[in-house]
Amino acid sequence: MAQIPNLDNAPLNLTSLRDQSQKELLNILKNIRGRKCLVIDPKLGGSLSLIIQTSLLKEHGVELRYLSADPIQTECTKVVYLVRPQLDLMKFICSNIRTDISKGLQREYFVYFVPRRAVVCEKILEEENFHHLLTIGEYPLYVLPVDEDVLSFELDLAYKECQVDGDTSSLWHIAKAIHKLEFSFGLIPNVRAKGKASVRVADILNRMQVEEPVNTSDMGMPEINTLILIDREVDMITPMLTQLTYEGLLDEFLHVNNGSVELDASIMGVQQQEGKKIKVPLNSSDKLFKEIRDLNFEVVGQVLRQKATSMKQDYTEMTTTNQSVSELKDFVKKLNSLPEITRHINLAQHLSTFTSKPSFLGRLDMEHTIVEAQSYDPSSSLSNDQKLKICHHKAANPSIKQSALANWAMQEFKLSKVPTQRTISNILAKRQQYESMDSTELTSKRQRAVKHPELDNVLANWVLQCQARRVALSGDLIKEKARQFARQLELGERTPEFSNGWLAKFNIRHGFKAQKSYGESGSADLDAIDRNMPTIKEKLQSYSLQDIYNMDETRLFYRMAPDRTIARRQIEGSKRDKTRLTFVFAANANGSHKMEPLIIGHAQRPRAFNRKSGEQWGFYYRSNAKAWMTGLIFREWLQKMDQQMQDAYRKVVLLLDNAPSHVVRDLPLTNVQVFLFPANTTSKIQPMDAGIIAAFKRRYRRFQLQDAIDRDEQKKADIYKVDQLIAMKWAKAAWNDISSKTIANCFKHTGLFERETQKNEVGSEEQDIENELKDAINQLPISRPMSVHELINPEEEQQVAHEEISDEDLIKLSSSQDQEEEEDGEVMDENPPMSTKEKLNVLHSCISFLDLSNPNHVIAHKICFEYIEEMIHKQEPLINVLRLLIIFSITNSGLPKKNFDYLRREFLHSYGFEHMATLNNLEKAGLFKKQETKSNWFTIKRALQLVVEDADTSNPNDIAYVFSGYAPLSIRLVQQAVRSGWRPIEEILKLLPGPHSETKRSGFASSPSLDNLAGAPANVDKVTDGRRSLVLVVFVGGVTFAEISALRFLSAQEGMAYDLIVGTTKTVGGHSLTETFIENLG
Repeated sequence: MAQIPNLDNAPLNLTSLRDQSQKELLNILKNIRGRKCLVIDPKLGGSLSLIIQTSLLKEHGVELRYLSADPIQTECTKVVYLVRPQLDLMKFICSNIRTDISKGLQREYFVYFVPRRAVVCEKILEEENFHHLLTIGEYPLYVLPVDEDVLSFELDLAYKECQVDGDTSSLWHIAKAIHKLEFSFGLIPNVRAKGKASVRVADILNRMQVEEPVNTSDMGMPEINTLILIDREVDMITPMLTQLTYEGLLDEFLHVNNGSVELDASIMGVQQQEGKKIKVPLNSSDKLFKEIRDLNFEVVGQVLRQKATSMKQDYTEMTTTNQSVSELKDFVKKLNSLPEITRHINLAQHLSTFTSKPSFLGRLDMEHTIVEAQSYDPSSSLSNDQKLKICHHKAANPSIKQSALANWAMQEFKLSKVPTQRTISNILAKRQQYESMDSTELTSKRQRAVKHPELDNVLANWVLQCQARRVALSGDLIKEKARQFARQLELGERTPEFSNGWLAKFNIRHGFKAQKSYGESGSADLDAIDRNMPTIKEKLQSYSLQDIYNMDETRLFYRMAPDRTIARRQIEGSKRDKTRLTFVFAANANGSHKMEPLIIGHAQRPRAFNRKSGEQWGFYYRSNAKAWMTGLIFREWLQKMDQQMQDAYRKVVLLLDNAPSHVVRDLPLTNVQVFLFPANTTSKIQPMDAGIIAAFKRRYRRFQLQDAIDRDEQKKADIYKVDQLIAMKWAKAAWNDISSKTIANCFKHTGLFERETQKNEVGSEEQDIENELKDAINQLPISRPMSVHELINPEEEQQVAHEEISDEDLIKLSSSQDQEEEEDGEVMDENPPMSTKEKLNVLHSCISFLDLSNPNHVIAHKICFEYIEEMIHKQEPLINVLRLLIIFSITNSGLPKKNFDYLRREFLHSYGFEHMATLNNLEKAGLFKKQETKSNWFTIKRALQLVVEDADTSNPNDIAYVFSGYAPLSIRLVQQAVRSGWRPIEEILKLLPGPHSETKRSGFASSPSLDNLAGAPANVDKVTDGRRSLVLVVFVGGVTFAEISALRFLSAQEGMAYDLIVGTTKTVGGHSLTETFIENLG
């Protein structure tokens, strides 16, 4: 169990609350004499860990188990179930008892509901005829101290239950929890509520005071002066945004639960326990965590670095100078903090692997674009010369981080805004392009396009092919070849002068260095590689399996029939009908990382793409007339891999075969080291050839044959006819389906690794798929059926498409990339995506709902719409898409009907129609809906100053630091409620969902809820004995760690006369909150 937090510094006596909860639980257990098995609801495990230690339970003769459908394994004759009143849990209990009875076990059963019993649950126990065997009671755990200033009511589904299911029972629980606090700390005199659920809680609380009054005469001055109730419905934007505080980011990526995170031991540096999960406590008992948890993550690294440096300096002083006994004692005391520093350095490093990814930075930019309704890219104000200076500054300071480089660029070039990390990353990736520009191009803010791109491409591919054949090239020879290609391309008067300056630019543009003779022939060097294979094996030993990658290409005739006669005609005609693709696959040796496959087709925008690019459909797609791998495509792929490893701070090795297109020479790789296999050995020692590609093809053919069976049943003419887009979707799904175990086994099978000795044949999973393929072939109308081996490994697909290319083919490769393929395959999608014209109509239909006083709003809307559309087509993680969709919908007060219908349709096509229930849930909750009125977001944003320019994350002066420029709407409301009440912002409150109320309470009377209460107190009163007033802020529906950090920031400000304590149904994040709405009809 997680570490129990220290509550000694809490503004209330929360220790007494915890002690009372512990005492009540122990009393339940003491009243059941003898040894007993405590079976707890898994969702209650984290809650109990904050109340009682496992060791204390053992002292009271308790065995601890978790409730599931599986029978309870225990020798105890008394079984105590501690559960929430949930129907599925009742079924588990009945199943357990039924199993015991069938085994003839004689046991006593006790069921304690948390926090109270429910009639519907007891009804199930009666229907199953087990009610008479049970002793039923309640464990009234209504409120749980999670930390010094955070109380949880442990109602994780409260928001969804209220908004979607219409179940408002959680509101009674919240009121009951607050009323329990009043019995300990006095009647709360001031109550302010915003939102339908919050006003309802205030009403219930008043009724409870009438029915079960707190005796104010005996208690004296109440310790809590004001209760502020905020309904999550009022602000659903904030929890959907990515939290940027340290604790918030830990929740985003590791999911904090009841004050701890569970993660792999290796992340925390516990290597001998690799693969094992450990729990890391995160609460105020960790002094360092308490210091840094509320900081913006940008600052956390600096703080940890300073502490580590200070400790190192202290150690140096201690070992090099004479120290007094008291100084030694001080140093030893400092050493006690070393485990904390190590813990948070490990966690911060792990978070950095996520926050440095371009996908994370891009999503962050889009969130801010939606919230701010701005469209501004700092890189657009940079000239090419400035971008080149950024590259040179990076080269001169190789250890500088991209965030620091962005700050340097802003100061150096006097930019109004810091460029994003994604912008800096893109600039660094184009360094060669900037270095190839002349002075005119460098002063421009746009890169001048190559005048003759076809000539440039064909010549570059020819040079790369010569390098692969180890042919010595001089500058004059390159220029002469360029002239030949210019004639073949019929450039005529447009033919450039092939000067030395032209040659220099060409070489710089493609990273070619001055050409030199290679000396001996290639075969001699290959013999040397053969001799050096033991050396390669030895070098591989210095890399962990996760850092050893292999890449290979394969052809796929995606329409090929499992009929020998038909297949021969198809393959012979494939040059005409263009039903061949080349796939590039790469993965690491333990199977933990499968890289996105590169697909090479014949046309840049095949007919099936409906005028979209491959990237818009979510694929890494390139094209040329032959659908072949070329040297230029390979170099682009390899540089992209190197950039990915840079972003992840990883150094890896890539195993490659000696294909003509695999030219690595002169590439400026920093994080990928390439090892080339000897010629003619890849089928024996290359992992991709040792079963990984075969596993891909098994899965692809399974999709294809099942589709053919369906089409045959529908009496369609050509049952194998499928368009390229569908084939690519099947291929992507097939690649994603390959397990890490299969990949790891294939790497082991090669014998490349001395540390691995066992060999694995085709596993049972692969054999099962082969059996499925056999069955499918038998179901199809085939005259000469192929064997499964022939289907998976046709000879023509083994001729990998990167053999030596003739000059004629080089011309074709270069000249036909922009043609649209008039593929004769039918379009399989019943609802094809919108055309550009249709999209413009959709955009125009929504413009009337936007604030046209600022044209940036229209631009931002278009950018965001296209970004979300692209996320959907790329099938990015479901929850990431939904979060952005919710922000987009709320800030626009819904989406125009055409926008709504289009995104809904595209979402269901990408993620499956089983998610119709998910979208319906969001629609019921008002989070994704059709637009009916003009958006009020811009008015609210301006009035409450939600967007703060130049928010200082290092030395913050506003709560906006928690989101790097956005002040949480919910906390702005709390600020106002505490300082001045609702009256000054009544007009703004009317623009937000739900009513608002202010109530002055006393011990003997109650006031009805009002939208406005005349004469309500304006300021939080100061407690008469000089203590700071205490405000309890309760979030009905959950609160994020970033919002808690913002409240702590407010409470710590100089001149503030109040302390804040947070109450919540549950601490939530965008991930956990969105997850409650996901419902799969399948």
